Amino acid sequence: MKLSDETKGRLRIFGQPVDMAAGDSMELNGACFVMSGSVKLWRTLPNGLEHITAFSYAGSLIFGQTKETEPLRITALEKSLVIPVPASAFPAMHRDNAIWGDDFLNAATLQIASLQMHAAMLARMSACERVAAFLVSMAETGGRDKDNPSRVHLPMSRAEIGDHLGLTIETVSRCMTRLRNEKLLTCPARHEVLILDADGLENFHERT
Repeated sequence: MKLSDETKGRLRIFGQPVDMAAGDSMELNGACFVMSGSVKLWRTLPNGLEHITAFSYAGSLIFGQTKETEPLRITALEKSLVIPVPASAFPAMHRDNAIWGDDFLNAATLQIASLQMHAAMLARMSACERVAAFLVSMAETGGRDKDNPSRVHLPMSRAEIGDHLGLTIETVSRCMTRLRNEKLLTCPARHEVLILDADGLENFHERT
């Protein structure tokens, strides 16, 4: 989703840009606009394990709940520039100019829909179907190379992909090999995927 220039301006007024090196983390208490780079959203589960709920590229506006025992956190996957806006600033933003509300509502709706789709994917898809759907999602939400839309930047590790999809790193690697053997993609670099058959990847199903 592309934010209006007016909304970006409001974010700069009510939030403070923060440079993040790869691995830097902060609590997400309100909203955060990813100006450049990419981040992962995660929280600590009751058993102490980390669970990654989403990945976000430059241009994303993301939200975190403010009344959680274990709130969402964001961690930079690479050098990134973000603008966190605390929830306490939302009323003042609305009084200052209500137009930004449409962008916020649309971004929040997209985030909710994405989380619902992710839950359905974990419940209904096989391991390799999850990996295929994940790659399609990353391409659609900002990972595509501007000069070559078939090239997708994946700044996260295989272990992080596995955590997000509920799979082991070995299963993620096996599924990537399977998709390569199906001639749906190639992996020219560690953090890069070249999609050879977009329709085939989007409609991939395990044969039974």
